Amino acid sequence: MKLNELYKHRTDFTIIGLTGRTGSGCTRIADLLSNDFENLKTEGLQTFEQIDKIDDIIFKRKYQITYNYFDKTDNWTKFNLIKYRDVLIFLLLNKCGDKLNLYSKLIDKYYSLQKLNHVQKTNLLTAIKDFISQNEDSLKKIKSINNIKEARVKKLDVIHDCYFNKVVSTLAPQFNVILEKNGQFERTLFFHYLACDFRNCSLP
Repeated sequence: MKLNELYKHRTDFTIIGLTGRTGSGCTRIADLLSNDFENLKTEGLQTFEQIDKIDDIIFKRKYQITYNYFDKTDNWTKFNLIKYRDVLIFLLLNKCGDKLNLYSKLIDKYYSLQKLNHVQKTNLLTAIKDFISQNEDSLKKIKSINNIKEARVKKLDVIHDCYFNKVVSTLAPQFNVILEKNGQFERTLFFHYLACDFRNCSLP
């Protein structure tokens, strides 16, 4: 399905975009919305006893109506979660695939600004090499999409399959852990530079 065709069906789904500073709670809200309603009730929603302490009668009535509506099994649908971090890693894996030298070039380009020493770079590349050997088939599947920019229109179903059928959701956290070993700040900068380059190439 082409992207413009997908949005013709936008009355059939809801998109919520969450953004905020690190620690602002976006990840927690996203995790709650992507889970079942029982989890949302126990982990996120206030109890009726807590709501009764609020003076706004209209809010309390709206809350009760909404709660009762979604508390019925068929009325709550979990959201599919698309993480900005995972999208960046997906694009990165599509670009580099199982080629260690391509990852090395990116590390030289982005980490040079952070003064990554030789030992740190060697350790990082060793971890990526292990990651490649452990996930060779999945990486080839992502790499087979080829040009993501064209695939957004012509191979949207393939991108969907890779992202939502546990390929990206499995690989992205693993790759994130590898980058975080050199520091969370350094990893965040790496993603920042990576995203800037992708935007310059007119990628999402």
